Amino acid sequence: MHAHGSFHFALYEAARSAWLLRLIRPAWDSCERYRPVLLAKGALQDRHEELDVELLEACTAHDSGRAATALHDHLELATDIYAVELAGRSIFAF
Repeated sequence: MHAHGSFHFALYEAARSAWLLRLIRPAWDSCERYRPVLLAKGALQDRHEELDVELLEACTAHDSGRAATALHDHLELATDIYAVELAGRSIFAF
């Protein structure tokens, strides 16, 4: 989980936007308890890893359109994973 967070924050920091970092940090921290679901094993999680690679490649290529699409797809997939994994469970479940 630490490496995954470091990866995403390296991308956020590369944007050189203090506003983005101020915006994303509280959202990131508030989702911490659910993040292991994203990094578990399974088809959806495998797709999550593929999208991380796509996001990195798009950023490295300075392709903002491709990066935006990859980030959008990444966030949509995270929503799908959470919906599947947390269906019917209380947000307070341990």
